[in-house]
Amino acid sequence: MEHTPFLEYNNGVCSREFYPLLKFEILGDTLLGVLLAPYGKNIRKQQRKNPKFYFFDLGVQRALARMVEYPLSPRSVEFGRAFEHLVILEAHRRNSYLRANFRFSYLRTKDGAEIDLVAERPGQNPIFIEIKSSSRVQEKDMRHLARFIETEPQIQAFCFSLDPHPQKFGKIDALFWQEGLAAIGL
Repeated sequence: MEHTPFLEYNNGVCSREFYPLLKFEILGDTLLGVLLAPYGKNIRKQQRKNPKFYFFDLGVQRALARMVEYPLSPRSVEFGRAFEHLVILEAHRRNSYLRANFRFSYLRTKDGAEIDLVAERPGQNPIFIEIKSSSRVQEKDMRHLARFIETEPQIQAFCFSLDPHPQKFGKIDALFWQEGLAAIGL
């Protein structure tokens, strides 16, 4: 599997600090979810950060978290997490179905800035994607993306949301999430 750099083996035995990640890798291998690796050009830096795991179905994730009885309400933190989960799973599904050859990851800086999804294809510039559950995105929602564009101008930047109106904030394209996936080739 592609995410084996996160596992460190000594004499054929997985080291104690990486053992919990092996469980998630097995879940990914059995198609119960996807592992989202941390983005980085340096493998050593990637290995020091934890990957994120997304169950194949939001209902399974909510059932395991014992949250099924509680409805998701728009504008809540849980709704935002569920929407991010949905978009990331759909990107993985479309990538697999279309055989688009994207590699997905996420980016979190030391100061806590996070890019929800980084999509890479061989020989092309990376695509940084911010996922917002808002039905009306604003420029302030793009502050992390804007900061990355300043330091790495070669990246493409998108905001996928529930806002049905396409917008442009500087070099950032804000699109309805399904249109956004289509715009990047998924």
